[in-house]
Amino acid sequence: MNDLLNGPKCKSCGGSVRISEAEIRRLLEEMQLSESDMISETDYNSRLSICRACEHLEYNTTCSFCGCLVAIRAWIAEKHCPKPGFPKW
Repeated sequence: MNDLLNGPKCKSCGGSVRISEAEIRRLLEEMQLSESDMISETDYNSRLSICRACEHLEYNTTCSFCGCLVAIRAWIAEKHCPKPGFPKW
């Protein structure tokens, strides 16, 4: 939890934009997604690679279009890249 308190702050909520793998897992568990709600690990890694190369990724964690944590959004099957007009995935 201390990792989340350090580093740059979110523009909207003031919370830290740094997030650990454990925190990502905890947030996904809280969302109570079924396996069918999530994509495969291979597809997740592909999505995340695209996000990490995007010029609209802030702090290496946050999409500047929607404000989401890309490491969460990329797992969810029904989600897509929020880039207006030309989604990247």
